[in-house]
Amino acid sequence: MADVVAPHEKQMEQLQPQIEGAPEASSKLASAGDASSGVKPLEPGNENEKLKIATGQQEQGDALERKLGQAKEVSGYSDQTFMDKQGHPIQTRTWQSGDLVQVRAYDQTVQQPKETPDLGQAGSANLALERDWRDGSTRARLNDIETPPDYRGSGIGSHLLGECEQVAGQRSAREIYGAFVPHGENPAAVREFYQKHGYSFRPGAAGGEEVFKQFN
Repeated sequence: MADVVAPHEKQMEQLQPQIEGAPEASSKLASAGDASSGVKPLEPGNENEKLKIATGQQEQGDALERKLGQAKEVSGYSDQTFMDKQGHPIQTRTWQSGDLVQVRAYDQTVQQPKETPDLGQAGSANLALERDWRDGSTRARLNDIETPPDYRGSGIGSHLLGECEQVAGQRSAREIYGAFVPHGENPAAVREFYQKHGYSFRPGAAGGEEVFKQFN
């Protein structure tokens, strides 16, 4: 499956650092917390108080590391494995940071999933959860979904799309949608791909066309 939804480059630039930069962010946040803690220098010789504060700072740092670590993967729909139509053992892994979700696919005979998201050796999809300020409802915006040429037609695109829908459903989204800008030589096949999975088409808010699927 080609790049079936137009990538939002600015969104992607914002998306990657939130996950891959987590350890670095942890270090920076910990340093900032120390600098702004308001703790006055201790008088020489007060070793018990020094130990107490050092222990408290370590506990705060450990809690921060755990929080950042929990944000990397979404429990319940990460690390799924299936055989594609070409007989490749494919593993998908899903990461989430706030309302941004990254799904990556890997051919296990070629590459194992990374601890943090990369481009996805056998495919990728990126999703953003949006809240409507008018009624408080949630929508899921599919920023892009793509499979490399060697893996197209093997069912990986369908699996990635299904995982994005699962994320949207678990977050109580009323619909999933994205800009329909097919790339490649066969736009009709891209349209058929979405129709096969229950999607419809409508005019886009910023012009062009959108693909969407509403949930009950």
